[in-house]
Amino acid sequence: MNVVLARWCCLARYRPTESQMQRFERDDEGFLAWRAAHPAGFIVNCNPTPSLDYLMLHRASCHFMNELPKDYKHWTHAFIKVCAEEKGVLSVWCHSEVGGAPSSCQHCDPMAPA
Repeated sequence: MNVVLARWCCLARYRPTESQMQRFERDDEGFLAWRAAHPAGFIVNCNPTPSLDYLMLHRASCHFMNELPKDYKHWTHAFIKVCAEEKGVLSVWCHSEVGGAPSSCQHCDPMAPA
């Protein structure tokens, strides 16, 4: 079995637990509390029904996750936030949820070493 196929089979069987990640939908208060408690964590911003069309990985400290755009009143209504302390957990979630990897924010570069 080649390495790529072996890795995909492993990912297909593994799903992050609720203790490893949290999903915030229509829960701004919960998201803001998580972000404050995990400043070195990671956030996937995506549509309420996640798809490969838009999955963006950010650092919790990213400007885009800390300053609400002028046109928005809520953090977790038009887009949901899926959060974890480790970016690998979110990568596995993306693969298991929609079959692909998230894009990386150009501003905070979450794939770069801390």
